[in-house]
Amino acid sequence: MGSAPVPRPWAVVRFWPPAARAAARSFRPDPIVLDGQTRWGRLTRRAEFQRAGRGRRVATPAFTLQAAPRPDGEGANAPRYGLTVTKKTGDSPARHRIKRRLREAMRRVAPDGARPDHDYVLMARTDALSLAFDALVADIAGALTRVHRDRRT
Repeated sequence: MGSAPVPRPWAVVRFWPPAARAAARSFRPDPIVLDGQTRWGRLTRRAEFQRAGRGRRVATPAFTLQAAPRPDGEGANAPRYGLTVTKKTGDSPARHRIKRRLREAMRRVAPDGARPDHDYVLMARTDALSLAFDALVADIAGALTRVHRDRRT
């Protein structure tokens, strides 16, 4: 025979008081300032990505850039960005490489081309992996310029 089964805590039950839940939802990290330059903030919620998707967009062979002004009174004035890399672009190592390349390219372009109080979303394509890095940086800088160009001209 054997001994009786011992109860095991397979599921962890967590209780968050309503005040703690609300504080966690409304948390917005301030942009980090290093060497006098403001780093980009990040888009974290689906609604923020959707709002940027309703803004202006510019397509390149490596990505599509979507940009929208942020509503008044919403956090700090540093630009924020988000990345979208779908499974169509490749397996997980390829997707992670694309994300790292786009993050670094955005970091290099950020002080020059981005506007404060704007949200940006980069939707990656497979060519973002094979394009030379300098060309990728130049494409992002050009896309930022084009997305803010006046439509009437």
